[in-house]
Amino acid sequence: MPIVVHWYNPEKTIVRWSFTDPWTVREFLNAEQIATSTREEVSHLVWHVLDFTEAIRLPRGIIRQLPELNQLNQPHDNHAMPTVIVGSSGLVRGFIATFAKIYGGISLVETLSDAESVIAQAKLRYEQPAGRVELHQELEGKPHAN
Repeated sequence: MPIVVHWYNPEKTIVRWSFTDPWTVREFLNAEQIATSTREEVSHLVWHVLDFTEAIRLPRGIIRQLPELNQLNQPHDNHAMPTVIVGSSGLVRGFIATFAKIYGGISLVETLSDAESVIAQAKLRYEQPAGRVELHQELEGKPHAN
């Protein structure tokens, strides 16, 4: 399977998506359905880590899917932000960096350990009064009140 979705940790706070080439937009959308049903197993916040360390290509037609992909990357229910992207190739990294500039809600890192650090910091922010709103505004590139 080119995209495998599973719990990353025993606490079930991180869903890891592992990508291998080749993968398609349809497979991505199917993986999103799996990730959603996985996330629905719990009532607490869940972060998503998309691991591209084994994928270097993008599927055909992905540019046309940007608005739909953005709808999937919105905070809702127990889907926490940011979505963390790990270890992408130059092409994938460039695409994701552009997506992040347009839509927000993405953090690009090199390793799974870096992803854990980003999520640990985000968890602290979520626990603060008004921290969730501030974090979402920051990820969307909007200023927040101090």
